[in-house]
Amino acid sequence: MARPKDKAPIRKQEILEHFYKVLRDEGLERASLAKIAGSMGVHPSLLIHYFSSKEQMTLALVDYIAELYSESYIGWVQEIADPNKRLDAILDMLFSRDWMEHVDQSVFHACHYLGFHNDEIKSRFKAIYGVFREPLKEEFKSLMELGLIREMDAGLLADTVIAMTEGLDFYGTVIGTGGRFRGIGKELKSAALSLMAEGASGSGRETGVKK
Repeated sequence: MARPKDKAPIRKQEILEHFYKVLRDEGLERASLAKIAGSMGVHPSLLIHYFSSKEQMTLALVDYIAELYSESYIGWVQEIADPNKRLDAILDMLFSRDWMEHVDQSVFHACHYLGFHNDEIKSRFKAIYGVFREPLKEEFKSLMELGLIREMDAGLLADTVIAMTEGLDFYGTVIGTGGRFRGIGKELKSAALSLMAEGASGSGRETGVKK
């Protein structure tokens, strides 16, 4: 039989999943340890056994959010062999409703708000963006080497695409994710492709990055 300590990672994961659920359903102000414990059907002391404070639980939740983004992006993109199709799939994903809703925006922004007053949480959010910034940067470098998109600072291009994505996601929390959102996403994808295609080699102009 496994000892209780051997179950710690599983138990911590369960706590984080319920913390996420309470944040989503109740909001930051009501996401107390008692509410989280109530969602699990356990005594609040169990949460303190695994996390010394709500702040530590929040840090772990931000790491959990980073894992959710990583699972949605890193793996399947690398399985697409054709570089143009891979770029198209990446941009389709980043400017889509599915990407925005992969992590509940109320949970994401609640944790992000805490980062304004907590340097450790802020550093975890930098790590979240790094989860897809670095692969995106490397993808752009590869496309430049193939002559499929124009030469420029790959890191800056990754930052630009992420900034466009974040703007769309934030605006989506205001206008919703219906037809208007999809239309804006389509235009942003087109703008990103135009930026990449400007000055690209002839081979690049015959691909999905053609202006």
